[in-house]
Amino acid sequence: MVVRRSQLHLDQEPWSLVASYYPMDIAAGTPLEQAGYVDKSAGLVLAELGHRPAGYRDDIYARMPDPAEADFFQLATGIPLTVVSRTAYDASRPIRLTMYVYRADQVRLRHEMGSIPQGK
Repeated sequence: MVVRRSQLHLDQEPWSLVASYYPMDIAAGTPLEQAGYVDKSAGLVLAELGHRPAGYRDDIYARMPDPAEADFFQLATGIPLTVVSRTAYDASRPIRLTMYVYRADQVRLRHEMGSIPQGK
């Protein structure tokens, strides 16, 4: 398993923690296995390797932060986190699991699939 982690900020404020997990047989020897910034998106790297994402499943839940998360988000006691656990699949198997962690009091999520008419 290869894991890539990042801490994202908006205007220097902590916004989210992200961790993506890739099967070793897919990520070995690719930019996904390297530390630091990758020039191409993970989806593009996966597609170039023959693992074009065909769909995904999101599990969304709330939980209390661990001490490292509370420190990163500068949380007062009692503020929960929202977690989005997204599993991406190619035509035959899971190819990536990404965990997005946000402050529950500062995020609203909307997940849409398909074409949305203008103005809706």
